[in-house]
Amino acid sequence: MEFEYYFNGSDEEYDKYFKFARQVAMEDIWLCEAAQKNLDMGVYPKGVLNPNAESGVVYYQKLLKQKMTQ
Repeated sequence: MEFEYYFNGSDEEYDKYFKFARQVAMEDIWLCEAAQKNLDMGVYPKGVLNPNAESGVVYYQKLLKQKMTQ
């Protein structure tokens, strides 16, 4: 996986941001792999997103849908 970052700040601020962004990316990899295993085993059913727990994803998908239907 490859990421490109643009950051307008000090080197110290960038290092702090980069460490945080890297941690989030690594957690996302683990979460996606675990979710896929649960989908494959039938533990986690396919379906709509939980609007309370996944509001960011719901909002992002809503924005995409609006752009695509304009």
